[in-house]
Amino acid sequence: MNHAQLRAAILRAFPKSELTPASEQHLDALREFHPAAPASFCTFLREVGWGGIGSSNFMVYGGLCAPNEIYDSATAAELDGILIFGDDFSGWCAGFDTRNNWRVVGIE
Repeated sequence: MNHAQLRAAILRAFPKSELTPASEQHLDALREFHPAAPASFCTFLREVGWGGIGSSNFMVYGGLCAPNEIYDSATAAELDGILIFGDDFSGWCAGFDTRNNWRVVGIE
């Protein structure tokens, strides 16, 4: 499934989704701040978009957040090296482990 098909499938399954495709200017700023960010993430943001999937099912961020932007200082310290790209509105987050070749991880 390519990104266009994925976007169409998301919008079919979750018609209340509000996905905004990222502009090149937006992606340039993301790459400037996080030059090692996976190209596939930038492509996803450009072709599928960022924003809410469904009515509070999942939120894809338009960028990457450090753990201290979401969690208390003790938890954020345990998550050093993780950059978060989305959450399920219930405490579960998805992110990249920058210490481990930008592997996708879940945080509970």
